[in-house]
Amino acid sequence: MISAIIALIVCAYPVSSARATENYLWPLAYKGCLTSTFAEYRPNHFHAGIDLSTNGETGYRVQAVADGEVYRLRASPYGYGKAIYMKMNDGRIAVFGHLSDFSPRLRTWVEQEQEREDRYEVDFELPPRSIPVTAGEVIGYSGQTGTGAPHLHFELRDGEERPLNPVLNGFPVHDETPPEIRSVVFTPMEADARVNGSIRPITLPFRWSESRGVYFVPETIHIEGDVGILVQTSDAQTACDRALGVYRLNLNVNQQVVYQSQFDHFSHDVAHLVGLEFDEETIERGGSRYHRLFNTAANLLPFTITDREEAGVLQATEDRTRPGETYLESGLHRVEVLAADANGNHSTAEMGVFTGNIPLIERVQVPSDRDVTVFFDAPMDVRQVIVSRSVNGGRRWDERVARLRGETGQWEANGFASTQAARKPYLVRIDYQSKEGVEAAADYRFVNYDGLPTPEPMIDLGLEYHADAALIRLEVDRAFPYEVEARVVRKDRSVLRPAMRRTSERVFEGIVSLPELNSEDAWVEVSVRGRDGAEWSVVEEIRAMEIAAFRGGHLTDREGRAHLRVPRRALLRDSYFRVEEESTVPLEEGLTYLSPLYRYDPAGALLRDDVEVGIRPFADIGERKKVSLYRLDVHNRWHYMIRPQQDEDATIWARTRVLTRYALLRDDAPPAVFGVRPAQGAVVPNGAPRLQAKVTDIGSGFESDGIQILLDGRKVIAEWDPERSFVQYSPRESLAAGTHRVTIVATDRAGNQTRKESNFFVSPK
Repeated sequence: MISAIIALIVCAYPVSSARATENYLWPLAYKGCLTSTFAEYRPNHFHAGIDLSTNGETGYRVQAVADGEVYRLRASPYGYGKAIYMKMNDGRIAVFGHLSDFSPRLRTWVEQEQEREDRYEVDFELPPRSIPVTAGEVIGYSGQTGTGAPHLHFELRDGEERPLNPVLNGFPVHDETPPEIRSVVFTPMEADARVNGSIRPITLPFRWSESRGVYFVPETIHIEGDVGILVQTSDAQTACDRALGVYRLNLNVNQQVVYQSQFDHFSHDVAHLVGLEFDEETIERGGSRYHRLFNTAANLLPFTITDREEAGVLQATEDRTRPGETYLESGLHRVEVLAADANGNHSTAEMGVFTGNIPLIERVQVPSDRDVTVFFDAPMDVRQVIVSRSVNGGRRWDERVARLRGETGQWEANGFASTQAARKPYLVRIDYQSKEGVEAAADYRFVNYDGLPTPEPMIDLGLEYHADAALIRLEVDRAFPYEVEARVVRKDRSVLRPAMRRTSERVFEGIVSLPELNSEDAWVEVSVRGRDGAEWSVVEEIRAMEIAAFRGGHLTDREGRAHLRVPRRALLRDSYFRVEEESTVPLEEGLTYLSPLYRYDPAGALLRDDVEVGIRPFADIGERKKVSLYRLDVHNRWHYMIRPQQDEDATIWARTRVLTRYALLRDDAPPAVFGVRPAQGAVVPNGAPRLQAKVTDIGSGFESDGIQILLDGRKVIAEWDPERSFVQYSPRESLAAGTHRVTIVATDRAGNQTRKESNFFVSPK
């Protein structure tokens, strides 16, 4: 049946379009491996083309793929670097990026424009028919200008500048390797949703079945409420070792397609909505790239063929008024993920999903220190029971597989070693699996602890935020039969009492529904009690504000110094936001904190447009230019926020689509300039020596024209490569014999400047 479904999908969505037979040439003179495919994840945008390997080298000939004309040229230290935009005779557009150089006649146009603007960075269109080209004509050379290692970035666009998938439109690649489906995430979507009894998303790796030819998850997943599925998958081109993006993804439930995406094309006005396809919260936390296999809001992406709100969301609920259609009746359901590449190679991953009630433990008896008996409310619906015992507080466990006594319906585990000491305390853990394969949460029992004095525990209380809920997590430093209770006191002094469940020998968890707090501050107090009446308690504040998508909102941290503004309709789905102070990380010399470090959550908020992050300094900022907002990434690297604004109360604001950690920093660190060439006192036999230097900065970094080279006091148009921290200039004419002076002037965005000079001698011919 799976094969039939795959065949139906492949037939319904052919892997090549009607235009795929165009007689295009390959952009490089040779045809090697791809290093990236169409619509892959990039920070804040989709990848708009394909990347062609140049084997880590530069200088390969880049050729016109068809007859047409070059209509736009660009040179920049950032983005596509040196790039050519070509309009072909069929009306389509080809883009070639990260070039090391242009062909001579294209280079002449670029140099003339640079001279006219007196700067290296230019981006301009040419008069019609200024540079006609023919198919196969060399128009440039591959490189690594702009962003990334050496490669050629190639795009194919339609006449309206909308990116098309090149592999499907005249630029096929040989590939007989099916995609790999690596892992799956089940994520609760609402406060009352659960996956295996938890509000946390659960990540499960796939295994490969050689006999069945599919990926699979051995355990069955138990879901309650609305749950979404995300998948990590990649493709590999035959004989190449790069992990590439896939072309098509399907989610099938009970042999019905409930969600489908296909990466054919997109327009630049939705390119920034990459967070609708990929889960950016996982990426922000340093994890892998997962595709969403569901719509979280109205579908705004052209990739999603299943065009309905909440398509793909698994709804294990009795509420049939919701707009989605993936309702799951109580029972076992078959879920499949299908991944295909543009050549029709495909893979399938299978999972079992169960909705409804699973058996519960009614009681546990310990007739002796060698035996444990477990009673269930539905013993015949239990597949397996494993009973473990620990005499050292859970550091080491002795495990036994229990047997079902058919005549009594009880599960018995026998043969534990005697404790050899009367009434010695020990811990029993019961793990069991339902007949459908659901792994139930472990149950813990403490034996022979009566009468023992209660030790004072070390308590760690924390909050995790998932979906529309706060998860209370309390950990004690030892296994003991403590009783744990939680109270949530709302602003109006009313009290919620979330149930606290033991999830391990030392951990307890409970869940607070954020909608019940009405976006007001609340306090959670957790009490830990012993059987002898001893009691300890800890308190933590819950702060989360709901912002409605249609009207936006504004929230601050507890002190009112850190702000988040969400404009009206910038958000695609009502969400709960938080701004919290975090511990700072060490700074390099020359950088100074002018605020605490704040975390803005949730990182995975579905944003249509920019939001505004603002922080008020706790000290006089001094020279305004030296102070800005900085973003701290998962690798603890600082990123200067472009074009910050300051309001009347000294709060500094910046626009962003990335919710993460931010702080105000003052940058007094001057750039470093070293390795100036020609070196001081050098004698140069060549009349046109290359002038160059290494330039670095630890803080605000450089604008595109922040680094200049002066030759004998006159500014020249130098090329800056920020990824290699390298600036260079080659004179177009030979220098006169005698002494010359090269000066490197580096000025960062904060206004800090460094000058380095070198005098060299050009020898007579």
